[in-house]
Amino acid sequence: MYCCSDGVRGRGAAVTYLSHNASFHSRENITPANPGTKHIEAFDITVTALLEEPAVTGPVIGSLGSPTTEPGHVSDRSRVLWATAFGDLSGIREEMTAVARCSLPDHLALSFRGCISFWVAGEIADEDLHERAYAIAAALLFGFVKPEVEGRLMHLLK
Repeated sequence: MYCCSDGVRGRGAAVTYLSHNASFHSRENITPANPGTKHIEAFDITVTALLEEPAVTGPVIGSLGSPTTEPGHVSDRSRVLWATAFGDLSGIREEMTAVARCSLPDHLALSFRGCISFWVAGEIADEDLHERAYAIAAALLFGFVKPEVEGRLMHLLK
C-alpha cells in the first residue's frame, strides 16, 4: 500500500499505519508460491492487513473516497502498485502480456477497491472478504494466465 498524507487532516497517520502493516506482510511473502497467481497472493496480503484491525482499517479505507477540494491520487497509486505486482508478468500467456501490462493493473485496482468498498459498507462480512477478493482476481486473470494455472483460478471462482 502507498504511504501518504493526501493533505486532508487526520488521514495521514492512519494511512501510514495501514501501509506499514501491508509492507510488513509483503516482506513475509515476497516470493509468490505460484507465479500465475501472485496477484491473488497480493490481494491476500492486503486483505490480511485490513482484517487485522477492521475497526481501524474500515473507516480509513472509507475515508479515501471522501469528497475533498483537491482531487485524490488513490486510483493512480493503486494502479502503480498492481503494475508493480505484475513484475515480469510470469504466469501470463506470452501473447497476452501487452494487453495484461496495459489493462490489468487498472482493472485490478478498480475491482479491488469495489470489493473493499462493499466490505466497508458492511455488505461483505469480514470472514468472506478473502474469498470475494480471490474471486475478483481470478475472474480478471483467467483469460490471461497460462493453461496450467487456469485450474487454480477456476477453483477460486466456484
